[in-house]
Amino acid sequence: MDKTPPSSQSSQTADAASVDYTLLQRLRQLVRYEYANSEAPSDDELLAALLQCHNHLHDAYHLLKRRRVAAQEAADLAATDFDVDVNMQVGNGAKRSFHEVDGSEALSQDGGHKRPARSLGLSTDFGRDATLVPYAMTQGTQFSQSSQLTQMSQSSANRVDLTADETQARQVLTNIVDDLVHNRPLRDAQWVPTVFTALCLTVDDDLQQAVEAVTRAVAKALEYTSEMDQLNLKRQSVDAIMEVLLRLPHDGESYLPDDVEPTDEELDRLGLHGETVYQEATAASGTMHSRSEAAKTAIEALRTTCESCIRRFEWFSTAGRKARASRNQQREQLQQLVSRVDEQLRQSKLDVEASEHHMNDALKGSVERTMALQGIVDRRRDTYVESGAIPVVALFKANVEIIQSTDPEVVSLLNAWNDSNHVVESAKRDVIGANARLEFQQKLRVLLEKTSQRREWWLQSTSERLNEARRASEARVTQQLRGCVPRLTHALRLYYDFHSLRQRKAQSDRAAQEEALRAHQEFYEDLVPTQRDDIIKRISEYNGVILRSTQLMREAATAQSNLWAGKRDVLPREVLDLVLREYQQLWQSLDGGGKEMMRDCVSQIQGPSHGDAQDVVAIKTEPVSPVISSSATPQNRSSPTIVDLTGDQPAPEPPIRSSPPKNQHIESPYRVGDSLAVVPAAPHPSELPLVTHEYPVGAILYTKMAVRDRGPRFFRGQVDALLPDGTYKMVYEDGEVFVVARPYIFTEEQMREEMLAEGGDDDDGDNNRCAIM
Repeated sequence: MDKTPPSSQSSQTADAASVDYTLLQRLRQLVRYEYANSEAPSDDELLAALLQCHNHLHDAYHLLKRRRVAAQEAADLAATDFDVDVNMQVGNGAKRSFHEVDGSEALSQDGGHKRPARSLGLSTDFGRDATLVPYAMTQGTQFSQSSQLTQMSQSSANRVDLTADETQARQVLTNIVDDLVHNRPLRDAQWVPTVFTALCLTVDDDLQQAVEAVTRAVAKALEYTSEMDQLNLKRQSVDAIMEVLLRLPHDGESYLPDDVEPTDEELDRLGLHGETVYQEATAASGTMHSRSEAAKTAIEALRTTCESCIRRFEWFSTAGRKARASRNQQREQLQQLVSRVDEQLRQSKLDVEASEHHMNDALKGSVERTMALQGIVDRRRDTYVESGAIPVVALFKANVEIIQSTDPEVVSLLNAWNDSNHVVESAKRDVIGANARLEFQQKLRVLLEKTSQRREWWLQSTSERLNEARRASEARVTQQLRGCVPRLTHALRLYYDFHSLRQRKAQSDRAAQEEALRAHQEFYEDLVPTQRDDIIKRISEYNGVILRSTQLMREAATAQSNLWAGKRDVLPREVLDLVLREYQQLWQSLDGGGKEMMRDCVSQIQGPSHGDAQDVVAIKTEPVSPVISSSATPQNRSSPTIVDLTGDQPAPEPPIRSSPPKNQHIESPYRVGDSLAVVPAAPHPSELPLVTHEYPVGAILYTKMAVRDRGPRFFRGQVDALLPDGTYKMVYEDGEVFVVARPYIFTEEQMREEMLAEGGDDDDGDNNRCAIM
């Protein structure tokens, strides 16, 4: 009973008029090779599949295959579950009784159903992956993503969207060869489209004619091959044709990666977030600290956006390298196949020449034996003529006598003559067979040439699609960076301005505390230790503030250096110029430690091709004015040079650096009094007087600095370099690097003496106040 709803039946009847019945016939022939006769789908099912796939033969065929496999797997699973349930509930005996009562067939030991042969996913050298995706499942995804400007093909590298059935194609081709050899009607008049459909290839008239010609050449060559060699030759010939066909571009093939990373949606989201936090940072109100935190948040968001844009450039760079490698590999594999076919063609020509030479030798031997027999016949004829016989009768009697002769010599000549005739006939057949095999190799070479042309066109068109996507992506990301990079450098400027002002305020407050400490020492000496310790603690805290600001500024500069370092090869020239211009403007507008830190970032962006970074930046460095010593306290000589960068006036263009007067004393431009002496903006080495260092490179020393509420602490480090101004470049155990002045460096013995002088007993419960960073 038909359970199809009336509406569905009427709809199917109405749509049947739009079906191409030629395709229906071809689909019927296709499924005949896939299904057994008892399992073949009905015409209604074929018609429904064509309707569902809008008359696409490839889609309809593979839809039916997927349905069959899914139905078979479901049946196997149901049968397995049924057996398990019966075993659990009533036992094996009850199960047998149930089958007898129900009248159903008992299941076989392997599940009760013969599983159909699966189509084999090709995994050849040419790049067909065994993991295959049904074509119909990819159409919606590809259509929806085609609207995106920079989206690539959804096929992964070397992946086939359509399930290629090499086994079926080989079987169809073998059957056609058999039909041609035995002069039978062809089993499938449209066998070439059938083979191409099974292999997920697109057929055209030129290719179809080439395939038909090479197949007829195979059949002709087999006609002149012995039965013993026919099977082997047929297999080799079909394999050769299949190998050439598999080099054709197949439906859904692509060596392009899956999806662009990061996607356009991710870039849009990051760009919107960066724009939002940047607007919040520029419009922030409240305390300076809150505005600094807003600028820090904007820096991180904009840095993440720039990093994602760089990843997009790197993705296309990597995809381009992989695509070039894939193209070279495919061309190399195709060239290897061409070389093999050419070698076989050359060998076939040699075989033809050898067979012709053998036939000529056989003909020559046959002629020689014929002439020997003819000489005997002529002598006998002359004998009969001399005896008075008529010449015609004499010739006939001589021939009969030779044929019936029992003379061993004559019999031997006759046998040799017969053998030579057999050799000639065999040689002629060999020549025809060799020429037939040569014709097959020639036709195969023609097919291979057409395949090579189509493959090369496919490689070039795919490469062009990748280049178009890369150019579109480059334009999109470059446009995004035009807005992102200036915002990032502006947020960095706000962040550095805050820390410069914080350091200046801490310097001012520390100077006031140093003056208070001097007055306290003058009036009270050690009579009021609590007040003295409180003043010293405040001085240490201000030193810690300055040090912490320096560390934060260095971390921000390091993050920027890491962002752009080593990216010159992947960034377009326009983007590289934009980044270099914006960061140079930021660097020129800074002063003191921030300028030196950003100098490293600019050097990373410029890269080694711009020459020595020290020389490049030196011509743009502002001259550092020496700090005039104050009479208030000796520590004022070490006060840092901090410039207020928050004004609305633009920063002056830095002049070319000039050498200072000979007798001018160069002070460290960023030296902290009683704390860690950080010197991030050291003058050029050529401008410094020659100084000597007390400790060598590699020495283990201790640096004294304040740690918030815990007072002075000593941090262990190793001398990494001796700087021309008398300072030391120290590397600490946590990896931090600082430039430290000599007064704040101690040996282990000096450290213990200093702790005893400040705290008395070593064992004061404070771990000797020696910290390991």
